[in-house]
Amino acid sequence: MANLGDLKTRIITEVNRDDLRDDLAAELDTLIAQAIDYYAITPFWFNTFTRTDISAVAGSQFVTIPDNVRDVQAVWVLIGGTRYIMKKQPEQRIISLYTTPINGQPTDFSMINQTLHVWPTPNVAYPMIWEVVQDVSPALDYSDNTSSNEWTNIGQPLIKAYVKKMLYRDQFRDADGMQMAANDEQEAYRKLRGESNMRVATGRMAASW
Repeated sequence: MANLGDLKTRIITEVNRDDLRDDLAAELDTLIAQAIDYYAITPFWFNTFTRTDISAVAGSQFVTIPDNVRDVQAVWVLIGGTRYIMKKQPEQRIISLYTTPINGQPTDFSMINQTLHVWPTPNVAYPMIWEVVQDVSPALDYSDNTSSNEWTNIGQPLIKAYVKKMLYRDQFRDADGMQMAANDEQEAYRKLRGESNMRVATGRMAASW
């Protein structure tokens, strides 16, 4: 598997700037972390459709979302062993539904401040199954160039292109270089999304219950 050092070397080689090894080394680490954070919420085949089991609490409208979860794609309520899909709503819609308070089986939810806001208020503790987009594990250790995860491997072309774009824009003030890197980023994104969509179509991305 390609590691952090491989990713850095590829960026430095393509940009052809040796100062990224010393004077701008910290900036390079920051931009790689920024690129990963930027795309972490995007559902690709390696960071999505992970099952998380968390229960709603009787009498509470809110359920805490784990820190490593970037987005909640779908939620089911379990009743008597049967799953019932909940509808994802904007937070404003959930607030409007609470104009008339009601308790019962949750049917709708929104995401707000790393919290799941459910409606109606659960009248009992309801087991729930979540499909989520979460942070890739393990997290990269930027002090160790042998550190690796899917972002330095499968996602390397996308992260590399994003970092080059930011370097050309903010450090080197190179409009032509920035545009070429942006085109590279779009191509890498389309390829990764296409691969992810293909895995969905073949069923390999579906979570197993």
